[in-house]
Amino acid sequence: MYDSVQAQQDYLCMVAPLSVEVQPLFRGISCPQLSRLRVTLNEIRFHNRLFEFHKPIELLLYQDEGGVWMCECCDILSVGRTPTEAALSFCEDFSMLWDEIAQLPDSDLTRQAQDTKRCILAVVKSVK
Repeated sequence: MYDSVQAQQDYLCMVAPLSVEVQPLFRGISCPQLSRLRVTLNEIRFHNRLFEFHKPIELLLYQDEGGVWMCECCDILSVGRTPTEAALSFCEDFSMLWDEIAQLPDSDLTRQAQDTKRCILAVVKSVK
């Protein structure tokens, strides 16, 4: 599910598993403290459900001014104390919004919820 993360700031200098630890790609090279990450997901597995995507989705993870990690995609904003927590929170929110928004008629939703629904439906190929 979370095979690798490409950390991008001014230049790419690290590759890390989605965890609190960031491991240098090259020994002896000093890299800046990461505050923004891009994570590509081919699918989401959450609570015995598998969301398969037409093509991988890209999550943007970043730290806010208070040090809280934010994760966003499809107008879904999730938070956590670490990048891992924020990404897992996103997966939980995505699953919940699939049930609570994507399955409802547009007439029952606000304009913003309709936009989120359209994005979710556009990226999801199947749910198993």
